[in-house]
Amino acid sequence: ARAMFEKLGLPPGELFMEFSEALKQLRLLPEALEHAREAVSILESHGVELMAAEARLSVASLALLSNRLDEAVVVFRSISKENVQLHTEGVFKIGKVFKLTEQYEKLLSHLAQFKAENPRSPRVGEALYWIGWVYRQQGFPERARDVYWSAISEYGNDPTILSVEDLFSAISKLYRGDDEQAELCTRL
Repeated sequence: ARAMFEKLGLPPGELFMEFSEALKQLRLLPEALEHAREAVSILESHGVELMAAEARLSVASLALLSNRLDEAVVVFRSISKENVQLHTEGVFKIGKVFKLTEQYEKLLSHLAQFKAENPRSPRVGEALYWIGWVYRQQGFPERARDVYWSAISEYGNDPTILSVEDLFSAISKLYRGDDEQAELCTRL
């Protein structure tokens, strides 16, 4: 397979990324991770920063798939904020690690920091969803309600903020019984 990719005549960094992706599809994760790391090295040495950031995202994602969580977090954090979309993807993948490892306080502070630094990010609604989710897990439904209502109030009419509609489903789970459901309907 490697010979086939080499015949495509791709530059080395792209070649290693394509090969890494093929190995990932075959579930050969250690080999895919090795090739993605090589792609980062080549792309950085040639000053192709955007592609190197994409390769870092691939390395971190492969580390996550390989249950190398600490490595994944370190690599996700190495993605420059200048690459807004890739950096944001890394932020949410780090959040996923904190969720999977039940590090809820870290997840809260991580996403609160994201919101503070990126209050108009299209993904701020998603961050607030997960903040409320943590409060629900910790047995603080009132805090989750406050987060969701605040987010709906602040971002509900802004079409550039994604995932606000998901907050309606989440908030409805926080109102139990007829009286609380009536309160929810009145507030909506």
